[in-house]
Amino acid sequence: MVHRRPRIAIGLVLASLSVTSPGRGQPRGDGRQPGAPPPLPVDTSEARLLLRELGPRFGATYTPHFTILSDCGTEKAIALGELGERVLERILRFAPKLGLDAAPPRHRMAVLYFDDWREYETRARAAGIANAAIAPGYFDERSRRCVMGEYSNSPPVLARRREIEASRRRIERQAAEGDDVREASRRILIREAQIKVGEENIHRTVFRHELAHQVLAEYGLERGTPRLRTWLHEGLAMQFETDDMPNGFRRLDYLQAPRGSRSVPMREVVADARVLAPDHDDSAQAYASAWALVYFLCETRPRALGAFLQGPTESGQAAGALAEFEAQFGALDGEFERAVRRVIEGSR
Repeated sequence: MVHRRPRIAIGLVLASLSVTSPGRGQPRGDGRQPGAPPPLPVDTSEARLLLRELGPRFGATYTPHFTILSDCGTEKAIALGELGERVLERILRFAPKLGLDAAPPRHRMAVLYFDDWREYETRARAAGIANAAIAPGYFDERSRRCVMGEYSNSPPVLARRREIEASRRRIERQAAEGDDVREASRRILIREAQIKVGEENIHRTVFRHELAHQVLAEYGLERGTPRLRTWLHEGLAMQFETDDMPNGFRRLDYLQAPRGSRSVPMREVVADARVLAPDHDDSAQAYASAWALVYFLCETRPRALGAFLQGPTESGQAAGALAEFEAQFGALDGEFERAVRRVIEGSR
């Protein structure tokens, strides 16, 4: 997801593995793997300005290619930075397949990571995100920064934890009265584990997705205006939500649509960016279709896709977006969709 018109300058991000204290970062070594790209310079003036804006709770943590300004604590900031480094390395290994040359930015990329969900929500609203609970991270195209919220502090997660705590107190009362509460206790443990896994999955997939948008933009691998090619912009970022291709989560969404959901034709996904809005009724299936379409092109027509990524967009109109696609890749008809499905079904 990309938002282009924040009313305030938002964001910050990751840089070189550091132990940090509020207001300043202390490098702990760059933590690079053999063959990793060389570190980028730190934009110290940007970091100082943002720390001044954010206040004394925030500190700077650095990885080789990111500057993270966060009040989530050093451990979480380092974990986010390491995630960003993995996304970057994957994208840089992927680019040559499409015949693309990456052009590093001048400075480390910035990500802002909020522990306080209300603060994140305020920033997200200013960037045009009406419901932050379904978007715990975004890339702001204008400032070229990622902004993340700590999802474990979001209202949906806190509400589930309150429900679990109420259930636990009820079980304690029942146990005190001599009831057998072993099965109920087991169910609570399962629910707690499910919440924890859900939080981790959201952090991994959403954060990777937004970091991928940032890397693709900052390294010059995606040109043109993303909002005119939303299917490509989102479909490409989804390729990097997991450590390996294909993305197992999106593959499952594409092949096993939930009962009652509408299958969104790929023509519609390409032609009408509205189906990819997070609050659209069909957005889950539209995203899965966009992922499948881009994966198919990566596997079967990588050089043509690379040229398309670097070329200009024809039009923001629905007819223009579809015509532009078909001029490069051929008619996006039923036979094309069946070819996509065959490739996705054969992928593992």
